[in-house]
Amino acid sequence: MSMSVAQVQATERRRFLRPENEVPQSIELASAIGIHEFPPSYRIAKRIFDVGASLTGVLLLFPALLVTAVLVRLSSPGPILFRQERVGLGGKTFVMYKFRTMVVDAESLRSRLLDQNEQSSPVFKIRNDPRITRIGRLLRRYSIDELPQLFNVIRGDIPKVS
Repeated sequence: MSMSVAQVQATERRRFLRPENEVPQSIELASAIGIHEFPPSYRIAKRIFDVGASLTGVLLLFPALLVTAVLVRLSSPGPILFRQERVGLGGKTFVMYKFRTMVVDAESLRSRLLDQNEQSSPVFKIRNDPRITRIGRLLRRYSIDELPQLFNVIRGDIPKVS
């Protein structure tokens, strides 16, 4: 027996939220995927927290960020940061930053490695990808390559709540 989107939404509302008559006016189910609309006071408080926590993280991690930047620069020629356009909440695009973990011409080398792709989806993944630099493997293993995204949070790119 299949259910309509409205039936799925009603079921999810009952499972995860208080009964419908108890749901505060400020929180509305926006879509079947569960995006909620929050009151302005919540959004302001969350933004203050996000910026404060991100700035604290950048200040505390500044020595590690600096060492990582130097290691990336010394490990292979090219920029320290990898920049990629991503789509955020509401379809707004932004530039996401990470420490570069691959060689500069990684995209052009990808076509030569297509036969080694281990995924059947649009995702391209190779267990021992030869395009990843030695320092890049370490950065990825410990998710250090993600740290520049703190700057995305400070800029207000991520995360967003509606």
